[in-house]
Amino acid sequence: TGGTISGNTATTSDGGAIWTEVKTVIANTNFTNNTATTGNGGAISHTATAVERALGIIADGNDVTFSGNKANGADNDIYNAGQLELIAGTNKITLGGCIWR
Repeated sequence: TGGTISGNTATTSDGGAIWTEVKTVIANTNFTNNTATTGNGGAISHTATAVERALGIIADGNDVTFSGNKANGADNDIYNAGQLELIAGTNKITLGGCIWR
């Protein structure tokens, strides 16, 4: 929770910074310049499909920014196979690429 996750690379799998298949909540964290060289989700790859294993991104007290993340050479911030919850309140969640499913 909080801070910046930057400059990570997954060379043979998904999720340049984070790969998960369980319920995951990320709060007040920025993702910059992460890469999935041959996979999906430059910053985050979330492969769970069950509702109870949702991916949550929360901006509570700080903005959350995704920028410069790439998967397979394309701008791609998040790969999500299931439910995605974006909660911003009075803050912002900014995507520099896209959410792919």
